[in-house]
Amino acid sequence: MVRFLYAGFPALFLAEVARCTDSVAFARAVDATKPKTKIQIRFHDGTRKAQEFNEDHTVGDLRAFCAQCVGGQAMTIMGGFPPKPIADDQLTLKDAGLLNAAVTVKPA
Repeated sequence: MVRFLYAGFPALFLAEVARCTDSVAFARAVDATKPKTKIQIRFHDGTRKAQEFNEDHTVGDLRAFCAQCVGGQAMTIMGGFPPKPIADDQLTLKDAGLLNAAVTVKPA
């Protein structure tokens, strides 16, 4: 579910994130037989999306999903506390410490 917290953001971006809630075709499907995790994604306009991934999906998969949600725009992923950029797209979500985590994404 996406909540629109700020009304002043461009309608195009809001429409793209809304499209994301309508089951954007995720490049790597979630395998129900493998361990799963849910990641809370906070976009730079304040909208949020909880998305399910397998633990062996990579940071690159997460980045690609976020980019799909905003029309292909390159994204920076911030995770942890204090939030730090997560730049290694080869890390699994588990290795990156992102299992059941909340991340913030913003345009690169």
